[in-house]
Amino acid sequence: MFTAFFRFDLSSRLKQPMVYIFFSVFFILIFAESLMDDITIGWAEKAYNVNAPMVIASKVTFMSLLGVFMTLAFTNAAALRDFDSKFGRILFAAPIRKNGYVYGRFFSSVLLALAPVFAVLMAIFTASFFAPAEKVGPFLLQPYIIAFFLFGLPNTFIAAAILFPVALKSGKHAMGFISAIALFICYQISTSLLGQLDNEWMVAFFDPFGINLILMDYKYWTADDINTLTLNVSPSLLFNRVLWVGLSGLLLFGVTRSFSFNPGFMQKRDKAKKPDVAQEQEKHYFKSYPGLPAVQKAYGFSAHVSQFIVQFRLELTTLFRSPAFLLLFFFGCVNAFGTIQNADVWYGTGNIPVSYIMTDAIKNSLYIIVVIIIGYYSGQLTWAERKAKMDGIIDAAAHPVWVALSSKFFVISTAILALMVTNIA
Repeated sequence: MFTAFFRFDLSSRLKQPMVYIFFSVFFILIFAESLMDDITIGWAEKAYNVNAPMVIASKVTFMSLLGVFMTLAFTNAAALRDFDSKFGRILFAAPIRKNGYVYGRFFSSVLLALAPVFAVLMAIFTASFFAPAEKVGPFLLQPYIIAFFLFGLPNTFIAAAILFPVALKSGKHAMGFISAIALFICYQISTSLLGQLDNEWMVAFFDPFGINLILMDYKYWTADDINTLTLNVSPSLLFNRVLWVGLSGLLLFGVTRSFSFNPGFMQKRDKAKKPDVAQEQEKHYFKSYPGLPAVQKAYGFSAHVSQFIVQFRLELTTLFRSPAFLLLFFFGCVNAFGTIQNADVWYGTGNIPVSYIMTDAIKNSLYIIVVIIIGYYSGQLTWAERKAKMDGIIDAAAHPVWVALSSKFFVISTAILALMVTNIA
């Protein structure tokens, strides 16, 4: 059963362009960064060799951080495809095993999510043939193997083992985005701890990708050491890998145990009793409404402004009542608060919290949150009517196109403004 779901999900995804697009984007980025001095990815300086062991590890870990959202695309698709297509009720009635279904879908998404990691390694290997001779060291297979099995594979598994069960349990795409943001916030917390000598030991607990542990363990290496020496697995790095792989694996195992093919599991989001439409119509069918005012039709600019205000208020209220947005807003505030608290402390030395330090702290802590709000909710608001099967009615209404589009734009702008004002205050 596991093999059947694994092969089916893998073959169906390989027929779609998403895997090849992700692979090409990561390959081009790393290849261009290796050959061009104006592009820098990760912490590796241009003084280091293109294929230096530390450079390979740095690029793999940093790109695995960016690859969380690509992993999210595969895990959400694998976990929610039967819910979105409404085929789950038919599929779950068949004599299939729960473990084969869940783990087959999960490991197929993990294998697909490893495509960007392979792209990074192949790009570094290919760039070593095109880079200047003084920028290329001797070819060693060991750094590629260590970077893959110590960072690339574990980071992909950690992200997938957190995002997949959350999406499967909640049945919502938005919760996957929230989980991805939580991973980024953990990374931000570990970054803020990196400059505090008394709290550096806590980096191993909060960094799910191991990026800051590389910086912490090898920050005193010279350029020659970075170009020639291979990675050593320090106790803190090994503890970090075991901790996060174990926690994510436990989450996946727990959700798999609680998952059920019973109809009640799929209908858990529809617990509220639906109103009887016939009874509601009967209540108002014979009711009279005396003294109704005469309808005055208006098609001028003032009428369009009124439509814009009503649409703006409706969509803004819906957005601020969304649990996913409230969680995202909360995570953003928590992340910004922690960053601001430690913005004036670096390696045990205190600085005056002047404006530019606080501004940079707020900007760096909210950047990823703002990007998520713009990217995710732009699509959510744009396709909300079509998802609710109301697009035909909305499009037939007597209002210009700018009313609907501008209201959505200002809703997103207001949400970002509210997030920034809250953190500044």
